[in-house]
Amino acid sequence: MCHCAPKTTRRRLTMPKQTSGNPSPSSRGLSTVFSDSAVLVGGRIANVVLGLGFVVIATRVLTPGEYGRLAYVLVVVALLATVASAWTNPTGNGLALSAG
Repeated sequence: MCHCAPKTTRRRLTMPKQTSGNPSPSSRGLSTVFSDSAVLVGGRIANVVLGLGFVVIATRVLTPGEYGRLAYVLVVVALLATVASAWTNPTGNGLALSAG
């Protein structure tokens, strides 16, 4: 009677076979470069248009003092967001200042 460890079988990991139809995202290649670029450019244009629209509306609705306070708050929020994103940077390079 053998008191050896039970025999285990190794399963070989294989890649699934590519079926006809929609290719996987990693193999799409150049077929979607133009459509992806169009989406990115469209997003940038929408960002600029919405930002400009906000400035136009804010300058018409707010007094100069209120607009100045809004600008101040937006700068503080942007700085805090920058510090927070640098603080939580997973590479460990956050808030690293070089001496020259």
